[in-house]
Amino acid sequence: MISVTNNAKLLNGVVSIERDYLDYFGKGFVIDYEHLYKGKFDDRLCQLSSSLHYQLVETLRILNDSINGGKHFWADPSRDLIKVISLSNRFVNNLKDCGYNIKIVEYYDKIMERCNDFLSSSGGSSVPYDMMEVEIYYELPIFEVSDVVQLPNNSSQKFQLKPVGDGSYATVFSYFDENYNKTFALKRASKTISPKDLDRFYLEFDTMKRLHSPYILEVYSIDKVKNEYVMEYANTTLLKYITTHNQKLTFDERKSLCYQIIRGFEYLAEKDILHRDVSPKNILIKEYEDTKIIKIADLGNVKLSDSVLTSLDTEIRGAFNDYSGLQRVGYSNYNFYFEGFALSKLLYFVLTGRYKDFTKFEYSNLEEFINKGTNPNLNKRFSNIHELKMAFSQIKSK
Repeated sequence: MISVTNNAKLLNGVVSIERDYLDYFGKGFVIDYEHLYKGKFDDRLCQLSSSLHYQLVETLRILNDSINGGKHFWADPSRDLIKVISLSNRFVNNLKDCGYNIKIVEYYDKIMERCNDFLSSSGGSSVPYDMMEVEIYYELPIFEVSDVVQLPNNSSQKFQLKPVGDGSYATVFSYFDENYNKTFALKRASKTISPKDLDRFYLEFDTMKRLHSPYILEVYSIDKVKNEYVMEYANTTLLKYITTHNQKLTFDERKSLCYQIIRGFEYLAEKDILHRDVSPKNILIKEYEDTKIIKIADLGNVKLSDSVLTSLDTEIRGAFNDYSGLQRVGYSNYNFYFEGFALSKLLYFVLTGRYKDFTKFEYSNLEEFINKGTNPNLNKRFSNIHELKMAFSQIKSK
C-alpha cells in the first residue's frame, strides 16, 4: 500500500495538489470512488484519487453531451477538464518521483492526451468531428498501481512486485518466480536518491556479492539502468520477530539466534568489514520449516579500508550506535569498540526483548556483558568479536 507517512517529499506533493484542488473546485473532497483505490493507497491518497476520479468523470460526461449536441464544449467545463487533467498528471508524477510505479490506465491516458489537443481555457473548445464518446469509468479505477520486474536474462517474463518495506533511500519488493518455485526480493533505489547514496547502493551490492556465508543475505544481479538489484528473500526483520514472539521465546531459542548473529559478525571481521549500521531492523530472519536463520543485511554503510565513502562520511547512522562517542572521534574513525557497542545492545535486545532499556538483567552475567560492551571508556570495551563471543558465552539462565 502506498502511504504518505514518513515520506516528506510525497506529503509535500500531495498537500500541494490538495490545496490546488480545493482552491479551484471549492466543494471539498469526494469519496464516491474511494472503494476503487482501497488496498492500493492509504486513506489520504484514496481521498485524493477518488476526488480526481470524480472530477474526470463529471467533466467527461459533459464532454459526451457536447459530442452528441453540436461539438462545442463550453468554457467552464473546458477549464474544469484542463485543471483536473493537470492535477491528475501531477498526482501520478509526484508518486513516480518518490519511487512508486503508478500510471493512468491506458484508455484514459489516451483520452486525456486527445483532450489536451483541443481544449481551450477561454471561449470554450471546438470538439474534433472524429471525437467519439468517452466510456465513463464508474466501477473501474483510472489510477493504476502496477509494479513489475523484468529480469535482464529473461526479457520475455515479468514478475509482479509486492512492496515489503521502505528504507532511507530505497524500497524493497518481493516477487515469486515460478521457474524456481521461490520468492525473491528486489531492492530499488529511490528516484530522488542522492549521488552519494547511490554510490552506497552500489557499494552495498558489490560488498554483499563477494560474501558467502549463511548468515549474510545473498545478492544475485544488479540493473544499473533501473538502479535495482535482486537478492535473497527473508521473511521478517529481527525487530519484528522478537517483538511479535517475545512472550513465548525460550532462553535457548534466544541464545541460538544470538550465536548466529555473532557468527555472522565473525565472518565480517574475517573479511575486515565493519557493518556500522547495526540495528534489529537490519538483521533479517529467513524461516524454514525446521529452523530460522539469521541474515545480516543493509551493508550500505560498511567501513572498508579502501572506501572513499568511509573517509568522506560524516553522518552517523545505526539505531544502536554510540552517537556521543562517534561525534567526538568522527564516524570515519569507527572501529570495533563502536561495532561491539552496538552489537552488545543488539544481543541484549534478542535476549530480553527490550529495545531501549538496558538496565534489567534477568540472566547471570548479562549485566557484566552489557556494561563492558557499552563502557563509556572505549579502551574498556570489547576489542574484537572473539572477546565479545567469549563474554557472551558466560551468560546463563538463572
